[in-house]
Amino acid sequence: MKASQRWQLQQALWKRGVRVGVLEPTLAPSIATYPVMLPDDTEASDVDRKLKEIAGRMGVKSIRGAWLDNGLYSLELPRAKRQRVDYGRLELPDDAAPLPWLLGIDNSGGVLIADVSTMPHMLIAGTTGAGKSTSVTASLAHLLTVRSPDQVQTLLLDPKQLDLVAFARLPHTVAHLTQADVILSALESLIDEMHHRNSLFAKARVKNLAAYNAKGHTLPAIVCIIDELGLLMDTYGKALEPILLALLQP
Repeated sequence: MKASQRWQLQQALWKRGVRVGVLEPTLAPSIATYPVMLPDDTEASDVDRKLKEIAGRMGVKSIRGAWLDNGLYSLELPRAKRQRVDYGRLELPDDAAPLPWLLGIDNSGGVLIADVSTMPHMLIAGTTGAGKSTSVTASLAHLLTVRSPDQVQTLLLDPKQLDLVAFARLPHTVAHLTQADVILSALESLIDEMHHRNSLFAKARVKNLAAYNAKGHTLPAIVCIIDELGLLMDTYGKALEPILLALLQP
C-alpha cells in the first residue's frame, strides 16, 4: 500500500536533515496545503532549499513554500487526482459581493467569489475543452439566482449560440444576440449607456452606481457576457477593438 502524501513529505524532509513537523493538510481541488511546524533553529529558507529535490523524489511536478494568514509556514503540493467542484454544494458567505461572481475554491479550500462591480471587465481564457463556457454559465446562474432583475440586467452576446441560450428568456436578460453585426451595434449602445450613466452620476455628485442608488434611485447594474470573444475578434478585430477599449475604461 502506498504511503499517504503527508507521510511521504514528512519522511523526505527528515531524510534531508530538516527536522520539522508536517500537519494535516487543507485540501483544495488541485492543491494540498500542509502547514509545517518549524523548530526555533530552523528557518523557512532551510526547507525551501530542499523542495526541488523532494519534489523529484516524491514524483510531483513542484512543491511551493508559502506563509499562511495564521503565521504558519506551509508547503503546497499538487494532489494526485484533481477533485470536482460542485457549485451547488458550496457554502456561500452571507456577506457576498454586490455582484458576486462565483469562481470556485481557492488553494486554502475557501469559496472564491469576485465582485464584478469592482472589476469592470473579466477575461476567462483557456484551451479548447477546458470548461470556459461551463464556468461562465455556472457563475452566471449563481449571480441571477441571488440578485433580482431590479438589481442586475444581462446582455448576452452569443455568436456560438450554445451555452447562453438557457438564459435568453429570464427576466434579467435585456437581449440574447447571436448575429455578429448586431453584436457590434449592441456594444456601441453600451458605450452610449455608459456615458448616460456617468452624466447621471455627475449630476448626483456620486462616483458609482452603488452611491447613486444609495440616494434612492433604482438603477440596475448591466453585466455583458460575450461567449467566444475570439470568434468576433477574428472577423471584426479592427472594428471591435476601439469599442472594447471604450467599454473597458475604469
